[in-house]
Amino acid sequence: MRLAVETLGENLRPRRLLRTLSDVGRRGRSKTRDKSSTTPAVFRLLELPSEIVEVIIRFSLPMDVLSMRRTCTALNAASCELRSWVAIARRTATAHGMPLSPSTIARMTVQDLERFATAPGRCLRALTTASASRGRSKKPPKLHSRQATIFPMAVPMPDCFDFHDILLLPGGRYVLLLAYSGDIALWRVDLDAPAEVATLPFSAREEPGLLKPFMDSVVSAYQFVKNGTALRVVTNARAESRDESWRIYVYDVHLEAERPQFRLVSSTRELFHLLQPNSRFYLDDTRLAFADNNYAFVWDFIHDRRISWEHMFGNSRDMRMVLTGNRCILVGKPYDLADPVAVVRASGETDALDLRAKISVYEWPSDATGNIGRLWPSLTRCIGENQLLLYPLRPAPDEPFVFHVRTRQQDVESTLHSYVLGIDLEATRQAEAYFAVVPEYGEALADKTTAVAMVACDAGHVFVDTGERYRREQNMKIHVSYTEDDEKRLSGSAVRLSVNGVSRRWWRSRCFDPASGKLCAMWDDGSLLVASFV
Repeated sequence: MRLAVETLGENLRPRRLLRTLSDVGRRGRSKTRDKSSTTPAVFRLLELPSEIVEVIIRFSLPMDVLSMRRTCTALNAASCELRSWVAIARRTATAHGMPLSPSTIARMTVQDLERFATAPGRCLRALTTASASRGRSKKPPKLHSRQATIFPMAVPMPDCFDFHDILLLPGGRYVLLLAYSGDIALWRVDLDAPAEVATLPFSAREEPGLLKPFMDSVVSAYQFVKNGTALRVVTNARAESRDESWRIYVYDVHLEAERPQFRLVSSTRELFHLLQPNSRFYLDDTRLAFADNNYAFVWDFIHDRRISWEHMFGNSRDMRMVLTGNRCILVGKPYDLADPVAVVRASGETDALDLRAKISVYEWPSDATGNIGRLWPSLTRCIGENQLLLYPLRPAPDEPFVFHVRTRQQDVESTLHSYVLGIDLEATRQAEAYFAVVPEYGEALADKTTAVAMVACDAGHVFVDTGERYRREQNMKIHVSYTEDDEKRLSGSAVRLSVNGVSRRWWRSRCFDPASGKLCAMWDDGSLLVASFV
């Protein structure tokens, strides 16, 4: 019975499962009914084992659970059980990287778990509803905040001038304040007033011959670990000489400790041939991956295991890495035509570098260690001039890696095909179904780049891009895409986040979290804004 229940939950969508069970019920009753009867057969979920109903609930999207609650008595009773919402909340936290520790769950009621699990879905609903109200205006429609609180002088003067960036972590409870000096501060913002949790000054990791990190890499990567009870942060220090390697640091902050502190987990400067990382850092629990234009590096800092290889990927303006088992997925954004670095002058002619995005997959032996030399990719795909690559910033755990290629066509609906990553090019299959993309969707992004890193707002239904280029606008712009009800058409547009009651002022930095629907911003005078849009 348990195996059958798990198979039903994993291989069928809840709504499709309900329709299938309903058809079975009708067929079973058709033999006992009079052939002349015109009354349609009725299938009752109350006749199903409670284990099957519970699996339907646990494998459903949180917003679908609330919708199914009104359909019948069996679903209504199951959707109000605490253990069902604990499972849903844990799955939501894992999918979106939000902290949800066992002690936090123990303090939460069913209503608390519902609000936590449905936050991504409610954010999706708010964004899509606002995007549909464009009207005749050429500007993206506004989504106004439901709640907004300003904390004056949260960071006292003149310390606020040192902070240049703010990172709102998934779940909307914690923020990281990053300083020009390399200092890092962790704050909690879900209380009546923001409170400092822990600080990590650069002086604590300063060494002879090392410089503070670049402004855009003070925090190279972060992730909630240990069942949401700790935050893991990766930072670095640059070498004075270009011929020397950087030093990489990994710190943990135990959020439920009496006095949380940044505690050093590990550090290294033994990066083989890798000198200056040119990619975004990717943190996967105990493994860290990054690359430059020639070499890639994977470091298991708990077991002190290092693997590096020459990737032959080529130069790229922005490389991202994703780890899945003993495979590394490397995605490269191309240089822009307007970028002076992208123009090479030879013999009086101007030749642009390869402007297409590229995705490659590298697989190394499971027992490999050290420098394994040149490693050729098992799969490489270059994106055409009329195509756009969309890939997940962090794939769902224990799920196949899926990326999307959109083929653009002028003034008509384009198509979006999904690819499920296999062991090689032949095994990487294209999904039979494809999306029809409305012409106006994503044109602003498509004109600027051919590769977009997506942040899932609700698993498989919406993607949000909050690019840094939008930070200086008064109303923060969010690009959102979503599937229609028939799940065969992809729609979307841009939405401007507008905070009610806030006059036009210069933002020092701001960040939006699609998992919680919250926005956090800091002004020049050190005031901190926390706004909720759901």
